[in-house]
Amino acid sequence: MIVSHKHKFIFVRPRKVGGTSLSMALEPSLGPSDVQVFAPGERRSLAGIDGDDSPTVHVSRNVDALHLRDRGKPHLLPSTIMHAFGEDVWRRYFKFTIVRNPWDWFVSLHVYWMRWYDFKMKREAPLFDFDGARALYHRAKVSAFFRYGRDLRLARELLQSGKLTESVEFALRRGMYSTHLADMEQHCFLNGCQYANNHLRFENLREDYAVLCRRLGLEQQPLPRAKTEFRPDHDDYQRYYTAWSRRQIADKCARVAESFEYGFDG
Repeated sequence: MIVSHKHKFIFVRPRKVGGTSLSMALEPSLGPSDVQVFAPGERRSLAGIDGDDSPTVHVSRNVDALHLRDRGKPHLLPSTIMHAFGEDVWRRYFKFTIVRNPWDWFVSLHVYWMRWYDFKMKREAPLFDFDGARALYHRAKVSAFFRYGRDLRLARELLQSGKLTESVEFALRRGMYSTHLADMEQHCFLNGCQYANNHLRFENLREDYAVLCRRLGLEQQPLPRAKTEFRPDHDDYQRYYTAWSRRQIADKCARVAESFEYGFDG
């Protein structure tokens, strides 16, 4: 999420649409009173950029209006941003976001969470080797993770064994990403209407970014390729779907697909 008072624009950043890359490219243009939110530690770990674990890169007095539970989350909904910075700023500033084919988006979300599970395993599992009170605390923490992460484990095992369609269908049947699916539509619509002055398309992000820079009068910085290690460019999302799971995404993301003319075939 970015709110630039210097250039009077708002970037609403959904998940898995190239928002990290765009945020990094826009960062050099921001002023000292602008607000940009990365997840804690995200900025430090990407593309060799130095930084601390603070969720806010640029801080203004308005950032205190964000609710505590939303701190450090870059994927704030339009309604949250409008409430935090006021309806006047929301109305006057140029607003843009990124849209993506829902079927392709869901596969990227699913693959990302499977890789996140691997990372969590590597980070937490060695803590079992410690003795004493600290070990007991971490064992309880890891035990809770495994209990609530059971569905993640099963979906990951299916994915790693090459059962792509079974893994995606399992995730949908278990409602693993129901919140993210609901947020997808809310990132595109506010009070039932499209709020953005411009929608960049993930499928054409580099070209749309260049047009955006010209429109806002920004110096165009190179657009990095952040988080591309999770899924190869040539990976075809269509091979992850059964007829049932394909219909599920069509139903759950119907408004986004219709509004932006996305279909399963492209």
